[in-house]
Amino acid sequence: MSCSNSLSGFWLFNVLISIMIAFSKFFQHRLLKQKREASDEGITLVEVLVTVTITGILAAIAAPSISFGSYPLKDSTNRVAANIKLLRTKAMSQTSAYRIRPEAVDQLVIERAAMCDDAPGEWVRDAGFADEDLELRDGIGLAAVTVNGTDVTPGDGVWDGPANNDETWSLCFNSRGLADSNVVVTLGDITNNSNANDPNQLQVFPGGTVQLANVTQIPPSAPAGWVFKRNKI
Repeated sequence: MSCSNSLSGFWLFNVLISIMIAFSKFFQHRLLKQKREASDEGITLVEVLVTVTITGILAAIAAPSISFGSYPLKDSTNRVAANIKLLRTKAMSQTSAYRIRPEAVDQLVIERAAMCDDAPGEWVRDAGFADEDLELRDGIGLAAVTVNGTDVTPGDGVWDGPANNDETWSLCFNSRGLADSNVVVTLGDITNNSNANDPNQLQVFPGGTVQLANVTQIPPSAPAGWVFKRNKI
């Protein structure tokens, strides 16, 4: 039902946009015609009222049918990817080191320092990144993390430096925009919801490229030797 409502809402918005474009072209044509003919004729009040009325009616019908935030896993994955790209840009523009790390399985934080290998006490939070934008909501969290091919704890709030990958992890970009490690973050439903979607993976390469993929989970009845299937998104 929600999928149907969402599709109908988007269809109505497309209709609304098409009508607005059509009226815009119509008024533009009228104005050009007036200019060519040097006429005193203008757009009538009736035409303006009709346009505003139709736009208002379609917007009122379409707005309740749109379900914003209907895809928490996709939204969270895109939000984390966008923040990683932004912190890389800030690292290069401010010639500083920027890192992202977990504070919990559903909360990430972004900090800056002079160098990626600076001591823990030299890192400070960057006020330009709001905690709300780095919060994973609606049951979505860090399901798994690998750093340079090694599985690490997704996020337990403990930070003792990059040498302790068995406790937590971080991803740092230096002033040249290069990552200090190859990190694969798997985001998924951490509430054991049987109706949850397949998890999404976010991989950051040392050169700074961010790649997103959907991971098809292995069914319990699958034969031995099956592997995850990754589809780019």
